[in-house]
Amino acid sequence: MDATLSEADTRGPHTKTSGLRSERSPIGNEDNTNKAGNRNRNKNRNKKRNRNRNGNKKTENKEQDEPKPMVGGEEVGIEKSQAKSRRRRNNNEPNKKNTLYYSKEINVEERKQTAKRQEEIDQCIHALSDFKLFRKGKHVTSYGYRISVMTNSGKISQKVLFNIPFDYPKAPMKLAMRSNEEVSFYMDIVIANFNWKARQLVKEKWRILSQINYLISEFETLKMANYKQIDKLRNSFYKTI
Repeated sequence: MDATLSEADTRGPHTKTSGLRSERSPIGNEDNTNKAGNRNRNKNRNKKRNRNRNGNKKTENKEQDEPKPMVGGEEVGIEKSQAKSRRRRNNNEPNKKNTLYYSKEINVEERKQTAKRQEEIDQCIHALSDFKLFRKGKHVTSYGYRISVMTNSGKISQKVLFNIPFDYPKAPMKLAMRSNEEVSFYMDIVIANFNWKARQLVKEKWRILSQINYLISEFETLKMANYKQIDKLRNSFYKTI
């Protein structure tokens, strides 16, 4: 009896344990199978998502690379605007070159003009002891000089001003009286006639010193009210000779 019990006792626990193990093993397998299935599904979803992303990127890149179709009117408008831009560039480039070239020519001409003006003034200062600077303005430099001439009524002495513009010889020299100088009754006529004649003299490239000599030598004729008619007849006569 004891032996039977001991044998049963010894068998019982082993049998139960094995039964439990056999009962549990299917559940463990199912869990492992579910986990593996979930992993596979996740992998598939990730692959599908990546494929969709790559497909979208390729589509976007393709759309960016490929030019968008344009309507006929838009193409014509773009061609016209491009043609206008080309014409504008072509028109502006020669203008810039011409402007630069023209400005250089102006600078060279101005330097020559200024040098000529100063040379003639220095010649007057050297030859005429009374020829002195009186006033320097924005556009004109005035030089004072006392002229002494013999007239039909005797010798006269008169202080005058020679206004020489900065753009001389483009603009002529002008004769004027000093404000504090007593003016003879005929000096207004002399000034008007000489300034009229000075425009012709500067065109003929008379130097400043030669124009002053003309004033002194022709003073008696410059006093005449009809000086312009006399000068025109004289010039006509010299042309016929």
